[in-house]
Amino acid sequence: MTVTKILPLALALAVVAGSALAQTPAAKPAANPGENAEALFKRIDSNGDKMISLGEFKSSLEAQRQRSQALQRLQGQFKQMDKNKSGSLESVEFSELPMIKSGVKPVPTFTETDTNRDQKVDFREYVGAIAKYVQTHPGPAKR
Repeated sequence: MTVTKILPLALALAVVAGSALAQTPAAKPAANPGENAEALFKRIDSNGDKMISLGEFKSSLEAQRQRSQALQRLQGQFKQMDKNKSGSLESVEFSELPMIKSGVKPVPTFTETDTNRDQKVDFREYVGAIAKYVQTHPGPAKR
């Protein structure tokens, strides 16, 4: 398949991926809503042969599915931790997060997580904190 035949498919994928993750740009989404078709194509074309194979396309869709499921789980956790149902985590609620209470250092602080300095942590900031925590605390190797 050539680039011209794949671009419409890539554009469709960009729309689906972008809409699924538009609420969380800090989560390194599969497709940036502002990403152009060429950038999307290059990202999906993992072997750089200027063609998207069925395997590359399936891998991209599977990765998007997994990210979408992870975001849904995070959103459920966020809502559960938002005890006063304000739509954000205040300092007291943030201190109750399992990653904070785990005692495993380093943990993100409320101040560094509250990137817009509004004295509360919204979902985007929460996802960013989780991503940072996961990067600094890799889980056990899977066998």
